[in-house]
Amino acid sequence: IDAIGNQIHSEQKSHVLAVEKSIQSNEFFKAATNDLKALKMFEIYVADYNRQRQVEDEEGNRFDVYRTYIKDDKIELYCSEAKNER
Repeated sequence: IDAIGNQIHSEQKSHVLAVEKSIQSNEFFKAATNDLKALKMFEIYVADYNRQRQVEDEEGNRFDVYRTYIKDDKIELYCSEAKNER
């Protein structure tokens, strides 16, 4: 909170092991119906995910997480182009 009571958002980064997987064509169509462009899908362990709304790849490119899907002990993060940098 700043001097006049506004909440300040601070960025906290954590590095996790992720596997980038290809996005299926039906996912492109589903995303498009919501005016999104599916760009990447990352698979990580559920324990490493804490409802982050934005992720960054190893090249420093940022993506918005628009959908998740849990499979056993892993979670798939479906990502589109980041709308705003945080």
